[in-house]
Amino acid sequence: MSTAVDADSPYAAMVRGALLPSAAVSLSAVPVAFLVAGSAGAAGAALAAAVVVGSGGLTLAAMRVARDAPPEVELAMAMLTYGTKVVALGALLVGMPPSWDVSRTSLAVVTVLALLVWTACLVRTSTRLRLPVLVGA
Repeated sequence: MSTAVDADSPYAAMVRGALLPSAAVSLSAVPVAFLVAGSAGAAGAALAAAVVVGSGGLTLAAMRVARDAPPEVELAMAMLTYGTKVVALGALLVGMPPSWDVSRTSLAVVTVLALLVWTACLVRTSTRLRLPVLVGA
């Protein structure tokens, strides 16, 4: 089993089609947040970029690991990955110390914006992939 992702794999297509645009939007928001809310805004936007890119990367890695598994295992992996991300984000928001100079507004706005871009681009990329569909296999 090869661990490299070839350029024509669906995972490489999803990185190019969803993860990279989401990262670009997230990182482009850092200077805008700095202009709007100063260094706290830039820190919030940078944290949002890390959360979204990390979340997207984790999703693609989990999909790659479960690619040959039965559908039940794929569903369990998807639910475990989603649950882990929700708990981690909640822990980050609740456990963020007040000493961190982070604009929660910038964090929230950039996270939502980047996730919308991620979702739209992922849907677009997924519908354009030429993957065989096996019915009744």
